[in-house]
Amino acid sequence: MDLKEWKEELKNLVEVLSKNDDDADADDEEEEKEEEEEEKDVNDYNECVNDATKSLRTLYGEGAEKKDYETLLRTPFRVSIPPQRIISVKKQNEEEFSEELDRYIHVQDKGTDRLWPLIKNVEVTIPRSEILPEGIIFLDIPGTGDFNSKRDEMWKENINKCTVIWIVSDIERVLGEKTQDQLLEESIKAFPGGMCTDIALVVSKSDKINLDEYRRERKNKNIKNEHDAILERNQDVKNKKEKSIMQKLKRKLPPDAEVLNKPKLVYTVCAQEFWKESPLKILSQEETEIPELRDYVKMIYLKEKQKLVKDYVTEAWGILRLAKNAGTNSQPEDLVFRKIVVEELIKKEIDSLEKALQKCSDEILQPLCRGVEQAKRRYKKTVLQMLTRVDGYRGYHKTLKAVFLKDGIYASKKFARIDFNESLAKPLYDEIDSIFGGIFRTQHTTRSSLWSHLKIFKNEVKKKILKTGKVNSLPSDNSKICMFIQEVNAILEELEKWIIQKKILIYQSLSKSIQSDLKPHYKAASSLRGTGSCEGMKRIIIEGTDNKVKELLFERATSKMESQFHELKEYILQELKKKISTLFSLVFLQQDWVPVHLAELEQPECQ
Repeated sequence: MDLKEWKEELKNLVEVLSKNDDDADADDEEEEKEEEEEEKDVNDYNECVNDATKSLRTLYGEGAEKKDYETLLRTPFRVSIPPQRIISVKKQNEEEFSEELDRYIHVQDKGTDRLWPLIKNVEVTIPRSEILPEGIIFLDIPGTGDFNSKRDEMWKENINKCTVIWIVSDIERVLGEKTQDQLLEESIKAFPGGMCTDIALVVSKSDKINLDEYRRERKNKNIKNEHDAILERNQDVKNKKEKSIMQKLKRKLPPDAEVLNKPKLVYTVCAQEFWKESPLKILSQEETEIPELRDYVKMIYLKEKQKLVKDYVTEAWGILRLAKNAGTNSQPEDLVFRKIVVEELIKKEIDSLEKALQKCSDEILQPLCRGVEQAKRRYKKTVLQMLTRVDGYRGYHKTLKAVFLKDGIYASKKFARIDFNESLAKPLYDEIDSIFGGIFRTQHTTRSSLWSHLKIFKNEVKKKILKTGKVNSLPSDNSKICMFIQEVNAILEELEKWIIQKKILIYQSLSKSIQSDLKPHYKAASSLRGTGSCEGMKRIIIEGTDNKVKELLFERATSKMESQFHELKEYILQELKKKISTLFSLVFLQQDWVPVHLAELEQPECQ
């Protein structure tokens, strides 16, 4: 984060620490109700206090947690912060790389973590290797427990940028803990709301097994050895987790989504066994599934590389054609491309595209209406569930204070990610997710997707340009015709990239709108202190949400999403008009107007 963002974060950290002192009476009130709770149930908010204390001491020294905001602003950092808040680890050979990286991944001397509060990320470039293809980028996104709001925003932003998501989990935790399910739920949101088109669960350390204990659990003494036990358990994990993942995916995605037909969603891997010498191996290299995972990475790489190469060649070829045509004298056959002719042609196709895009965005309206009705029926129950914990954690009122301090969102370490705004918007998302994903799908597009309409536009422009040339006795390989068609394709490819970025904002508009409307109530709730603050916070949120729902909270959110769709449509149309007009000027410079017959083709019907 930059200094401006840090000042905002610093204000929050100081507020957390000041409120912690003032909440002693509220703690007593809560603890009287839960005297029998085990001592290990340390409340989640105390983790916030510990994090805030550690952050301030790291940057400003011992005792910083006792200073006020203005004093800390005037206090210089006791550490040097790298440019752009990024640490870069880049070495040419394996030994140097390992040595450099070791200081960041192992706990060593005191003070080695001194930079963490203001570090945005660590960029690691590995030496040239056969293990990973060049150009593959892995984003190691940490768990969701981080009070720092900017890092929490980065977590969500980064997960939405990933084209493939892997959830990595130890074999001993994958079936027993809720963390993986919660991460899976968050990751699947990146399908309709981000760039993700593929997902997998990677279960590590699959050789970790106690044979006698495993036999007792299975009540099967006939399992001969560790090898058979590991493979049996691995298959059992795959069966259970693949079924769970598939059920979750089906609720979010169109029924014909490509990921639903993936042959494999879970990999049980063991790096230690993979690198062992043959006499010591329990599992063969293939049984460790590392080679299979490598092939998976290579497949992703080749797919993305092909697209990049195609885009690069298209752009380079267009520049070469432009350079070739620049300064050439106008030929008689070029007269068919007088501006008025091309504008007429393009205008007709853009009008057809506008109608198609409108139909496309209209598909979301009915699900949004259903979502509003569901949200209005369920919001009271949702709010009560969010405000109450019945699973034995003491001091939840402090966690709530952290939630409200962060405008309804808190990356809790104990309760996973808490998001009041998304919870209230969930009925809306449940209704639109499948259709939304279908509209923005990029693989095997259907007639309901944006890409299919853009593809129809591209094909019709090409056909009409070529037919116009044919009617006027021009060869189909006329250089300027070819360049014009090629550059129209390039314009559409650039638009597609922008649409993917815009898609994320459109998807988030529902929860962002709810957050904006409830922000005054979050602020009011977080300002309460002392005895009775817990019930006071709950009352403010319950009454505030009730009032906002009466004032059309959910209707306003859907209107903002509709408005975003409208802006998307208008931007596409305006960009096409502007860039194709510019393209015409570049390709066909300084030519006199001659009326030419425009070839007519049947307009396709866009469903």
